[in-house]
Formats: sequence, structure tokens, C-alpha cells
Amino acid sequence: GITRNPLKGQSKDIHTQILTLIKKYIEHETAIVLHVIPASVDFTTSESMKLSKDYDPNGDRQLIAVSKIDNELYFKHV
Repeated sequence: GITRNPLKGQSKDIHTQILTLIKKYIEHETAIVLHVIPASVDFTTSESMKLSKDYDPNGDRQLIAVSKIDNELYFKHV
């Protein structure tokens, strides 16, 4: 995932390092970008979705896997 706050022992610029690594891979036109997003998160606010729009504005190379959907369905019925 995209970490914003470094844990103990991690570099203070961990967020920048992760973004640089992600960009290195998604800039290639043959790359498929897989977004794994929890069902509780609004997809439009996902940092990975925003980032990949710079390299794939039409979303032709992007797939979304929604995780934890069972949790969301359960809590909506309680």
C-alpha cells in the first residue's frame, strides 16, 4: 500500500520512495495497474487511482479489486 507515515525504522521519506517506485512501473504503456481498494473507501479519493490517471487518463490499463466487501455488507445490515 501507499504509506504516508513512517513506522519505527522506516525512512522519513517513505511516502516519496513508494510513489517513485509505483511511478517507475505504471509509466510503461504495457503495464496493467491493479488497484486493491477496501469497500469502505470512496474509489474517487483513492491515491493510487489519482496517481495512475497521470499515466493512463482513460483507465484502459486499470483494474479495481474491491476488498473487504463482506465486512461492508455485514455492517449495513446490522
